Amino acid sequence: MVFSLPPHATIEQRSNNWGGNHRFTPQAVVQPETETEAVEAVRWAIGRRLPVRTMGAGHSFSPLIPTGGVLVKLGAMSGLTGVDSANGRVRAHAGTPLSQLFEELWAQGLSLPVQGDHDAQSIAGALATGTHGSGVDSQIMSEAITGLRLVDGRGEIVEIDEDEVDRLRAARVSLGALGVILEIELQTVPAYHLRDRRELVDLDPATADLAALGDSARHVQVHWFPSDASPALLQLDVEEGASAAGKALVRRLDVAEEGEEGAAPAYQVFTGRSTKPFHEMELAFPADRADEAFSRLTSLNVKEFPEHQYPIELRWVAGDDAPLSIAQGGPRVTIALTAKTSSDYWPLLTAADAIGEELGARPHWGKLHLLDRGRAEGLYPQLGVFDEVRAELDPHGLFLNDHLRALLD
Repeated sequence: MVFSLPPHATIEQRSNNWGGNHRFTPQAVVQPETETEAVEAVRWAIGRRLPVRTMGAGHSFSPLIPTGGVLVKLGAMSGLTGVDSANGRVRAHAGTPLSQLFEELWAQGLSLPVQGDHDAQSIAGALATGTHGSGVDSQIMSEAITGLRLVDGRGEIVEIDEDEVDRLRAARVSLGALGVILEIELQTVPAYHLRDRRELVDLDPATADLAALGDSARHVQVHWFPSDASPALLQLDVEEGASAAGKALVRRLDVAEEGEEGAAPAYQVFTGRSTKPFHEMELAFPADRADEAFSRLTSLNVKEFPEHQYPIELRWVAGDDAPLSIAQGGPRVTIALTAKTSSDYWPLLTAADAIGEELGARPHWGKLHLLDRGRAEGLYPQLGVFDEVRAELDPHGLFLNDHLRALLD
């Protein structure tokens, strides 16, 4: 029998994520150009009892993607596939980069309600990991999902819509464990402009009132600086000669009229993080524990790990009902610790994780974390809903790798 591959496949093509902390060699890498080819790739893997993982831009620091089986890359399948302007509903290929999606939406007079501060990710990867922006009234980005189309663990195409409540909720933050997502439907809003105000302020973590700070604008993002060297590490602008140590750069975004001084299209204003590789842990704390968490984490960084000088980032997220969302059940404040890729950062992150565990923090799924199944069961009361949906769509665990098996099995 002659050995054959699915269309657009290569054997043992070495792969890595954006941050460079995961390098692996799948048995096959497939880059389908059509839905039919994506189905063929999944069925080829099933026939050889190989696991399947899907990769977008590889922007996750956690080991969500590494596999020795079949790696499916959807970059050739991108762009809007349908626009219902009257209802603000759009459909897009799962491999569409966020940067492309935002521009195509803007051309249609539409925007997403909120964005994160990166736009290099694929839409499916960003939404599947619970990517979020910041705002006390802003939910994670994937709450905009109203339907999707995927290849399930049997190699069949499945449509999920708003009539299937549990499936849709589970699919909003799926970690790629429900199937190869092909197309996503989103609820958008009319295109809008934002005004960006930045201010370097004194912010004592021991006395900070994060609830009041989060309420000070529609979207608030804070970078607290352990040292004067901190702003440059994320290419953040601080007035020359100003001391940054122990202070915070507060970024406030509010809706503005087109043509207003300082106003720009929302999707351009939201995007603004450094493009240099870094590694990061982000913990989402219940809103009523956030002040304590901020005080303890900043003290930990400054007193016990002063060599780590990256800014500590604060963002706000409104509650939702997706089983694996960081904000399922109520609002959260996220605190991110960032480190140089070449540094020994695990002692700091392990200590931060212990504080997070004590205070009920949930990790951002795409970033470094130490969660296992036992801890996940305590943190996600709706985990059983996700388990049931996964059992229906992927009964044999085709879409798991070692990392996900430890979390979900």
